Amino acid sequence: MIKYNTPAIFIIALSFSLSPPVLSNDGDFEVATEGTNLQIVKNVYAGFAAGDMEAVLKDMGDRIVWTHPGDPDQIPFAGIFEGKAGVSRFFEIVFEQIDVLEQNIKSFIDGGDSVIVTGYEHMKVKNTGREYKSNWIHMYTLADGKIVAFEEFIDTAELVSAFNPPQ
Repeated sequence: MIKYNTPAIFIIALSFSLSPPVLSNDGDFEVATEGTNLQIVKNVYAGFAAGDMEAVLKDMGDRIVWTHPGDPDQIPFAGIFEGKAGVSRFFEIVFEQIDVLEQNIKSFIDGGDSVIVTGYEHMKVKNTGREYKSNWIHMYTLADGKIVAFEEFIDTAELVSAFNPPQ
């Protein structure tokens, strides 16, 4: 029996309806030196684009809670990661497991203490050679100028399929 998480399905459906996938990534994110929560989140993506993990972690709170959906037995980087060390470990696992073929930002939505980012990714799982493509939503919560929580919404069925060899 398949169980559906209605709010997650709605959010995923909404992400597909926002705009078609962007098929190129120019990596052109301006780095803001200070200011709004939106600028802080944009700085995270600028750090990713530059391959600078120190910049990625700089604006994260010491007790950040980083959440990726799914079962860790099926998606190695699924779960809850706590603190900057946990976020670093999350990305170590991600980059051990997948090759990024394409990652594109569609939009940033400023909600004050919450910032929503929509995007698209095309990845290849190293162990299986299988690829997946999915729209996603990243939800950031900020307090006192620091990111204190992150949650990703993505089609986990696509990831599970890519991580498991065909039978």
